Order: sequence, then C-alpha cells, then structure tokens
Amino acid sequence: MAWALTDAASAQAQDYELRFVRSLPLYLPEIGLDEPSGLSVDDKGKGFWIVSDNTKAVFWLDAGGGLQRQYEDPRLHDLEGIALDAENKRLLLVSEETASLIEVGLQPPHPISRRPLSEMVSYIDLEEVLPDRRNGLEGITIDPLTGTVFVVSERDPKLLIEISSDLESVVGVHDLDRVPVPKESNHDDVSGIVMDTLRNGFWVVSDTGRSVDFLSRDLGDGKTFDLYWEIDGKRRRLHNPEGVGLSPDGRFLFVLSDDGRDSKLVQYQVGSVQ
Repeated sequence: MAWALTDAASAQAQDYELRFVRSLPLYLPEIGLDEPSGLSVDDKGKGFWIVSDNTKAVFWLDAGGGLQRQYEDPRLHDLEGIALDAENKRLLLVSEETASLIEVGLQPPHPISRRPLSEMVSYIDLEEVLPDRRNGLEGITIDPLTGTVFVVSERDPKLLIEISSDLESVVGVHDLDRVPVPKESNHDDVSGIVMDTLRNGFWVVSDTGRSVDFLSRDLGDGKTFDLYWEIDGKRRRLHNPEGVGLSPDGRFLFVLSDDGRDSKLVQYQVGSVQ
C-alpha cells in the first residue's frame, strides 16, 4: 500500500476536521516492532521513522509499506518519541527511563550521543517539576523555523518543555493542564507531539483519551478530536495512540497506535470545515 504523503491542495489555517483515510497493520514482533511508541514523517515525504519502546533500534517504513531496522545500538533504550531534524541531518529520540534526548546522525558514521535533561542548563529547578526522572517523557518535535526542540512529559502536571537546538539549555517549561480544551475531553496524559507550522500550533495525542488535541502555538486554546479508524465500513475507536506525525504539506496527520496485535498506523486528512 502506497501512502499519500503530500497533496497538491494547500491546507487551510482556520477551523478544520480530521477524516479517516486508511490504516496499515504494524505489529511485527519478528523484527522487534511490537510496542510502537514514536513516529516522525520524512521531510521529503518518502516514509516514516518509528521507534518501539522495547527495541534498541530505529525503524524505517517507506511510503510503499517496506519496513526495516536501522541504527541499532544499546544506547537506544526505552524509546518513547522520535523527531527528524532535517536541517541538522539528525534524528532526536526521547528515552523515558533515562530522562534523556538521544541524537543519531543521519550521515555516516551515524554518531550517537545522549543528553540527559539533568545535564542541561535550566532557568528553573527541573527536579521540582520532574521529580520522577524515570517516568514521564513521551514525545518530541522540532520547530523547523527556529530549531527549537519541544518535549512532552505526561506526569502531573503535563508539561511542554522547550530545549535549545544545541540541546544545551532548557529555555521554557509550560503547563499543558492550563490550556483550555473542550469540557468533554477525558484524557489525563500525553503520548506524542508534532509541530504544525502551517496552522501555528501542535498536535498532541493522548493514549488514555484515545484522542488528539490541536493546541495553538501560544497555548492559548485547544481543540480535541476523538480518534477513529474504519474496517469493513464500520468505525472503531483507536486504542492507545502513541505517536503522531504530519505530512510535509500539512494535509495529512498520521497516528501510530500501540495495541498489541492490532497496532497500526492510521492516516487522516486535515480538512477545512469552512
């Protein structure tokens, strides 16, 4: 199955809706992909970068559905999120248990390095907001315009952490529980994030809420979308969404679920409701 990662039409930066397009089963324990946990879309629309939190490797899924392991290394431990930094030719990964960012170079010899949050210069005491460093970090995304890195933590309170492009400094920490979202929103965690420069905001998925929020860039407001997929003409709730990515042109949202043998990659079209 070939994935449509781009569309000729331009996206609307106003109100919108998500429409299910297709899904792909993504449970392959024979190669270690049995707990999908993070997703990033290639900037040229050629495929997806995926991590599985029990496997010390990065996976590449091409647009035609071919899957392979890459960058295997013992340091790729307990991975919960992944983001492509095309400008700096690297992948950035989140390791939850070590409360670290891991950098993987995309050019030979593919250097790998780890940067714990505790070693970053910070304007606040991170121990106060992240007392349990072995739990919490879940997703990562990069602002392609500034290089700023954003990491989400699911612990109470849910946090959006801003990190400098050189991974030297924590430059901002934001309480996501303070973002106004619809009252019917029933999620209490975050499991993945991707920046949307076209609409000037973030898409943030919740595995417990089986939903995705769109949050404005200034975190002044949010909108919640329940996540569904379809089979045999029947609509079903998407269980345990863990990763989220956006097509290069902003037309399609991709959500990765960790649901055992029913794990899948789901594509949605972001459509205007005007």
